[in-house]
Amino acid sequence: METLLRTPKLLPHPQNAIWGGGFLDWTKAEFQIDENGLPCGAFLSIVESPDIASCEGYKLSINQDGIAIAVSHENGARRALNTLQQIGMQADERGFRYCEISDFPNVEVRTFSLNLSQGRVPTLEQLKLIVDRIALFKFNRLELNLTGAFPFEQCELQWAGKAVFSPSRISRLKNYCEAQGVELALAYDVSLSKIPTETLKELADNFACVDVNIVCQNAEKIDICKYVDCAINVGLSPTYCADSFVNANFDATTLPAGTPIFSVIDGDLLEDICQKLKSSERKFYLRIDMSLQKFSNYAKSRSQIEVAETLLKKYGASGIIADFSLGEFTPICALYPQAILVASIMWSYCATDESVCEALESFVFYDENGDFSRAVFAMGNVIKSELIYDMFFADENSLREILSKNSDVDFDVLEGSADFAMGLCATSKAGCRDANILSAEFALTGAMMKWAIQKSRLDDTKKSQQELALKFIIADFENVWLARNECGGMWEASAKLRNISV
Repeated sequence: METLLRTPKLLPHPQNAIWGGGFLDWTKAEFQIDENGLPCGAFLSIVESPDIASCEGYKLSINQDGIAIAVSHENGARRALNTLQQIGMQADERGFRYCEISDFPNVEVRTFSLNLSQGRVPTLEQLKLIVDRIALFKFNRLELNLTGAFPFEQCELQWAGKAVFSPSRISRLKNYCEAQGVELALAYDVSLSKIPTETLKELADNFACVDVNIVCQNAEKIDICKYVDCAINVGLSPTYCADSFVNANFDATTLPAGTPIFSVIDGDLLEDICQKLKSSERKFYLRIDMSLQKFSNYAKSRSQIEVAETLLKKYGASGIIADFSLGEFTPICALYPQAILVASIMWSYCATDESVCEALESFVFYDENGDFSRAVFAMGNVIKSELIYDMFFADENSLREILSKNSDVDFDVLEGSADFAMGLCATSKAGCRDANILSAEFALTGAMMKWAIQKSRLDDTKKSQQELALKFIIADFENVWLARNECGGMWEASAKLRNISV
């Protein structure tokens, strides 16, 4: 029987790829990764080519002789390695499919920004797992927002008992990132902490990247200017939130030094800003809000990503910051669909939901039948999931008000959608190294959704059942937290559950 010739599915999509009809046998296809994080092997060669303009661009050839990679910089070899890894994950007993790939990114700086300032600090091992996954999808920067999570000297009373990210852990994560071709960068919210110059330097000295993202939402211009100058004075290269400069008379030439960051929003105003920035030849970044404070935000994120892709094609941008802010009750699996989607436009072009689902199945969850990937999408698409979150924590009066404003919602349909997602999760066969935690997180999210829906029915005869179910939710929440995160911050989050009125 003839075996089907399946074309490997790569994400981000390569700029140009031609697939041949043959396969490189595993005896030649196997390769290793050296101490510098570069691919190597008896039948793998890396040559320098001045014809490749981008430092992360590469040409990859797989044929009967082996694997050949042409680059202008070693970072190009790392990106070629990411592609080889994806090809290898889909290869069968025949080996690697013959191909000719010519590839390069759309955007120079591709940032996965993770906010650790809200009490939830993943363990070092969990952060390394995130680095593995974002590197595979060709992010080249991991940015940590350490506002409130850094143990400043002589401030022990402020951070004692909280989850913090110490300099020693930053150093270990930085070394791990470097081997993956990912730069570890700093973000700091100066609107929450009025930091002096020496404090900013104390933080930044732990990072190899000289770029520092000065987060300051809704700030006055003078505040931004002060902190931008502060960063420059200590030898840093500041990027900063420039939304406070957005107005109808925006003038790109009057922006402070450094690299401005503009949030991706709908409307003509941002397009006008991008046009003026391009005309002034001013370097700028775009920020996409990926915050996951509640259960899911995929639909909103896709809308922003599509706007960003349009702006990139018309006006360009030197970088994109995908800004993830995990809520206390957000399952970690909710990160990945949005991360893969934004990675696709930063490198080439926007992926379909089907492609994102396939990438989750093959490269994140290692799911034999793809049910866990579909479960994540199903849960993320439960209509009005933010409404469910609000109901979960509402007291009786607030709940009645919420229900009155959402009288058109059929909660039986919502519960059916949640049941469908949980059913898919139950039949999934994820093989990734955090599969058990992912499954437990998903089950917890489903239980919380169903509990909120049951609560919305205002059935006094079910209150004792609700109280018992909430105790199980609290216990599961604490177990899941400790499996992913440092223990600091857990009791504050758990207290929110214990204070819920049934």
